[in-house]
Amino acid sequence: MPSTLSTRRAPRQQRSIRNDERILDSAVAILDEEGWGELAISRVARRAGLNPSTVGARYLNRQELAAAAWQHRLAGPLMQSLRPLAEACDGRPVSGPALFHLLDPFMYPDATTRAAIEILVVAAYEPVIAQAVHDTIGPQLTEWLVHARSTASRAKAARHALLIATGLGFVLESRRWAGLDADFSAELHGLADALSHPTAPVRLPSARAEGLDAPLEPGTGNEAWDAALRATVACVGERGYESATIEAITAASGYSRTVIFARYPTKLDLFMDATDRMLADSVRAGMAYQELLAGHGPGIADTCYLRELMRPERTSLRTLTLEQVRLAPHHERLRSAIRDALLDAQRMLAQLQPNASPPAIRGRMITETAVTTGTGLVAQLQPDAWSLPFDTVLVPWFTQKSATHESAAHESAAH
Repeated sequence: MPSTLSTRRAPRQQRSIRNDERILDSAVAILDEEGWGELAISRVARRAGLNPSTVGARYLNRQELAAAAWQHRLAGPLMQSLRPLAEACDGRPVSGPALFHLLDPFMYPDATTRAAIEILVVAAYEPVIAQAVHDTIGPQLTEWLVHARSTASRAKAARHALLIATGLGFVLESRRWAGLDADFSAELHGLADALSHPTAPVRLPSARAEGLDAPLEPGTGNEAWDAALRATVACVGERGYESATIEAITAASGYSRTVIFARYPTKLDLFMDATDRMLADSVRAGMAYQELLAGHGPGIADTCYLRELMRPERTSLRTLTLEQVRLAPHHERLRSAIRDALLDAQRMLAQLQPNASPPAIRGRMITETAVTTGTGLVAQLQPDAWSLPFDTVLVPWFTQKSATHESAAHESAAH
């Protein structure tokens, strides 16, 4: 009798296992192709060829489904890519080609890596997902990024954090620059040399970038629209784009939907205008802050600016920035607007470096943007990382950049 029961149960068990696999595979595909906003029980069921009740019996909501996809499909592969990157320069030099090889899975990510980064960004405001991330990769991140308080161990943690941030940032930036030719050789050779020959940490200026905390002042000339833009920044910064409903935004603004959407026909229009204004204010504040510290030498102002962006109290600012980057691949209008802004910045940089090729300029911009974006994500994952001595790498890296630019300027003037 036991043998007969076992035989009868086996097909159902195998079918259940296959269904589990199909559900998780479908969830990962949707996260990659369409994003967190489209991950729904019904959509996953349809893609997996299953009845929604089959998926619903396993997962109460999309948060639980995303957490399961992270635990069983995404966390392991991501850590397999991060581990050699994090340990690349532990006691030995790293060459430019070797660094390029280590970063390749992040510069040209596959579907699994892209879906994993989608989850990491969402974890900032989804507690169930945040717990799944903490349970799987939290201990390893702590080991890499939170060392003992000795100078040597903190410098080592800073190198880990910068490399991890660069990798994660490249994934976030990859789809914004897809199809554009970029030459990363100069940037990655310079970064590899700085990682291999770090400087001793210095006492950094204590000045705070208080401009980053200034409330948004849209200045549209219409009180209701200004209130709607401020409410959008507040709601998205707290709960993410998808959970910042139109109802929540209008309630927070104090104005009716009719009044607000006379100018903004969709939530995406409102989000794009709000984040564009907020990020423009942040860029201006950052430039003013870096100009204030410019006299301290190459790399110091950049280190202090990263420190300010990573401070634990600036979670909302980081969430808004990361949400804009996360959403861009899934919204053509947003992606086009961001790319246009980045190409405008590329043209400005080309005027400062007339001898540099367009691919080299793009390579510099993508790399530097990846570092900034990636450190924001690292700060969300490991809040203690904000105080690490990034100057040990950024000072030699930016000193090298400065010398290269001065040499190119002298050569251009001679001709």
